[in-house]
Amino acid sequence: MNTIAAVWLIKLALSHLLTDFVLQPSSWVKDRKDKHFSSTKLYIHGLLNGVMAWIILGSAYWLTAAIILITHTLIDGWKSFRKDTTFYFLLDQAFLIKI
Repeated sequence: MNTIAAVWLIKLALSHLLTDFVLQPSSWVKDRKDKHFSSTKLYIHGLLNGVMAWIILGSAYWLTAAIILITHTLIDGWKSFRKDTTFYFLLDQAFLIKI
């Protein structure tokens, strides 16, 4: 992996950690678990992920940020139907890291 790709990956990981573990209140997670794809908090969280990626990567990467917004929302919506287990947590994180 070249240096540019490594920096890009670190920036995306930082964006993900901030939005999923620092900026997301537990009430948003509960709302998503209760309402699934009807949860407005799910879409706010997806938007926050896209905006944070756009800020950290830079405005030239708006398409990447848009893809993150959409895929993160879909993955978290899918996860809202699953039980809170270590397996699904790790699977969710693996999906999000691959994107």
